[in-house]
Amino acid sequence: MSPLIFAYLALASALASGVLALGADRYPGLLRYGSSIFLGIGGVFAVFAGAWALIVEAPTTDLLALGLPWLKWHLRLDPLSGFFFAVVGLLVFAISLFAPGYLREYTHPKNRQALSALGLFTGLFVLGMLLVLLADDAFVFMISWELMSVSSYFLVAYQHQHAANRRAAFLYLLMAHVGGLAILLGFGVLAGFGGGVTFGAMRAAELSAT
Repeated sequence: MSPLIFAYLALASALASGVLALGADRYPGLLRYGSSIFLGIGGVFAVFAGAWALIVEAPTTDLLALGLPWLKWHLRLDPLSGFFFAVVGLLVFAISLFAPGYLREYTHPKNRQALSALGLFTGLFVLGMLLVLLADDAFVFMISWELMSVSSYFLVAYQHQHAANRRAAFLYLLMAHVGGLAILLGFGVLAGFGGGVTFGAMRAAELSAT
């Protein structure tokens, strides 16, 4: 057993929350209760994973064959990422308790919105946030960053009938991608000196003063 087990369960719960919400347009209760329950479960698992990582005080790593055949996903949960994992988990759990009452507004005939989109992108946003914290190489980090950025764009633009929401969503996406390009540049410099795209290689990089 390792804290990564609970981290994987948190990821799976967030994904299940988004997938379950695909039927919410026909059955609103799937989002208000089904997806919210899975989000809450994912939050609890994330808190367990983060707390365990803090208690153990030793990094836990894993390799997943999810990328290209020669480029596996490097994942790592250490005390620092564990702290933020627990913080995100607490927030997600609190949101899952608040969600059923909040979503009642969007099931009213006068305010009816695409509930499936809201649930799907909420689940993907949480999944992306947690994956960013687990990433141990530049490849996984950038995939997770993009998943988090794009899904949150759709959440900001959810009530797109309002011009202010559309503008806010565009500015958010612009800032997220400018930030992503800066991160990618930083990774390129570190990978060039470290000889690899893993964060372990980057930590060992010997940078010149220039």
